[in-house]
Amino acid sequence: MTTAVAIIDGHGNVLDIYSKRDMTRGEIIRRILGFGHPVVVACDVSTVPRSVEKLAVKLGCVVHSPDEPLGLNEKRELVKEFY
Repeated sequence: MTTAVAIIDGHGNVLDIYSKRDMTRGEIIRRILGFGHPVVVACDVSTVPRSVEKLAVKLGCVVHSPDEPLGLNEKRELVKEFY
């Protein structure tokens, strides 16, 4: 499975966007903590995956999920200026 992570500061500035196949939770946590202590962990689906819940607990964050899952075109639109 491919995991994608975007790190955004409190002012909405994108600090990092990356994705990788078969990324471990430890890799994700180290990458995130390299930018500071997170406040929110979010996902792109309305039903929060267990892996996202576990990540949020490990980091001491709240979880945010959309009311409706984001479609592929919507996700591409959100990040197009960064690629």
